[in-house]
Amino acid sequence: MTKNYDSTLMLRGRYRKHSLLSLILIIIITLSLSLPFINYIGFLRFRPFGINNSAFQIAFIIIMIGVSSIIGGILTSYLLSPMYLFFHKIIFGYNKEFGIVDKPVPEKFRPLSMVLFPALMAMNFSLLFSTNSTVIQVVVHWDYINSLGGYSNEVFAILSVITFISLLILTSGAAVGLFAPAWTLQDAGIVYANKDRDSTHNIEVRSVGSWYQWVLKGYSGISVILAFIVFLTAIYFNAPQGSLIDVYRTVLPMPLLLMLMTLPTVIILDKIRSHRIRFILRVARKLGIQDRVSVKYEKIKKTTDIEESNI
Repeated sequence: MTKNYDSTLMLRGRYRKHSLLSLILIIIITLSLSLPFINYIGFLRFRPFGINNSAFQIAFIIIMIGVSSIIGGILTSYLLSPMYLFFHKIIFGYNKEFGIVDKPVPEKFRPLSMVLFPALMAMNFSLLFSTNSTVIQVVVHWDYINSLGGYSNEVFAILSVITFISLLILTSGAAVGLFAPAWTLQDAGIVYANKDRDSTHNIEVRSVGSWYQWVLKGYSGISVILAFIVFLTAIYFNAPQGSLIDVYRTVLPMPLLLMLMTLPTVIILDKIRSHRIRFILRVARKLGIQDRVSVKYEKIKKTTDIEESNI
């Protein structure tokens, strides 16, 4: 009883700082984004709860980004992690050996690296479709377009911003959903190494989950930031000058907001870590991965100048 109670207190302390800070920032950002549009008609073709108000719809989008991330993260942790492991074994299994490393739970909770790249990937997905006329017509209500005076280059820039923000509901769940299986595989400690480990071959030991994260991060790295800057520049030259402040005030906080709205998903996944690990290890056993291995990096001695000259 005491042990379980202490564990509960430890978990609460593990997340308290991040949860409290993120909640405060989410409230501040949500109010700063929505309140300036309290007197504007709604822009979404789908009107949540029948409310035709821009401020309410912005707040709704922010909430749904968090909900989408949670759903995508939990579902794909169980649905896609077996597929990730299966395909990795199919691709690399011919000359690799797979094993399981015992990984202790990290003492400190460091979610920054976990929430950053899914946020960038979600932005990348939204940017891909935000300037598509068909997508804009699906997302934005025609009454709102008419209220802006119909289609023009200036109006199109504003509609692209609205579409970019609105699509984050879908793209945030998709982005977290792609990363979550990789996190599960990494937490489970599933690794692979080359079969030929004699003196003539380089020894390579890698985590399956880390390999997938390396691939995904490559798609959501510096190129996304550059694409976002290009997007903001296009808005500057095309959007009405009188609306630039409102547009930038809405768009610029999005990277930080996406990271904050992904944090609850990371916390939930961390809380169900043991269940996720047991699940994927059962799958691993069915794929023939059941050997417990030890990976150790140990310093033996420093290389001297004489030893270097004899190489």
